[in-house]
Amino acid sequence: SPSASPAASAANAAPPESVASSANGAAAAARAPVGGETSAPPRSVWQPRVELAADTVDVPASERLAQVAVRRSGSLRGAASFTWWTESGTAKPGLDFIPVMPRTGIIEDGSNSVILDISVTATPRRQPKSFYVVIDQSESGAALGARTLTMVTIQPPD
Repeated sequence: SPSASPAASAANAAPPESVASSANGAAAAARAPVGGETSAPPRSVWQPRVELAADTVDVPASERLAQVAVRRSGSLRGAASFTWWTESGTAKPGLDFIPVMPRTGIIEDGSNSVILDISVTATPRRQPKSFYVVIDQSESGAALGARTLTMVTIQPPD
């Protein structure tokens, strides 16, 4: 859920082990070839993977844009789409940064990355303020890599 905190999202994402085990077993059985038939390779073999390029991004006090890189691995053929949004942390939406509601991002055909721009405000601050950028798989988009959350820290003036 885009409105949930990163920790709550992670907690809610893990199903109970018994349910996950039965679901995984049923899925594996459904994929098994019958009577020596061969099946097409799973989509994950050719599907590009996207992930955020860094765990953290620092934004100097003088900058008005946080730039967060999303990179693609695997095939560079075709566009790779994903969903992304921002979540608050110590930085407050509308006060410290302009929030981004879930939207589709695209890494174009032949490209291996894209930069997501998030506006930060000129609000004076004495301490660093942080928010999060989250990516997720869109309906027909690329698979996700390991890094789906980046913490963006807006630095105070020196």
